[in-house]
Amino acid sequence: MKLNKLVVAVVALFAINSAASAQNAEYRKGDILVNALYSIGSFESYGNGIDGFAQHAIGLTGEYGILDDMIHGKGAIGVGAELGFGFGSKDYDGAEVKGRRLHIATRGTMHYCFIPALDTYAGFRVGIADWTKYKVETKVPGMGTLKAESDNDGEFIYNFIAGARYMLSDNFGLNVETAFWGRYSHLSLGVSFKF
Repeated sequence: MKLNKLVVAVVALFAINSAASAQNAEYRKGDILVNALYSIGSFESYGNGIDGFAQHAIGLTGEYGILDDMIHGKGAIGVGAELGFGFGSKDYDGAEVKGRRLHIATRGTMHYCFIPALDTYAGFRVGIADWTKYKVETKVPGMGTLKAESDNDGEFIYNFIAGARYMLSDNFGLNVETAFWGRYSHLSLGVSFKF
């Protein structure tokens, strides 16, 4: 019981300290933002009836501020790139379906600071995704495990993104972002570094 109270007290002190020391999150021309993200999403395969299996992903994004002092001095525009790797599996009619996804994209974002420590943004990204290999493993009585593999070349992606970044210090913050396109959607949580 004492340990639980101690943990609650430490978490509360950390939260209060973080709120008190939160810095101005305003994004400016020349600023560089780097995000390390973990995502969970739903992936739809290429028309073979296997819909919406969960996929985990890790990724990096980077942005450079190219324009600021917009919308009453609180808005800015950034451009950048991102790289992500996803993986997941699903049991489908006795078969195990595994998918891997790599995507590379460019992105453009419009930032707006509603409150000093919170940078909100929305944007658009284009790129290439789904250099994907599906591996299907089926256990057949008396025959063991049958395996089938298939490679896909990839596809062109374009979609909207939206997110928010809460800065805990001048150079470090917490980030949440979401994105959707035709066959894949995700929610990402991570950390941000501002230079």
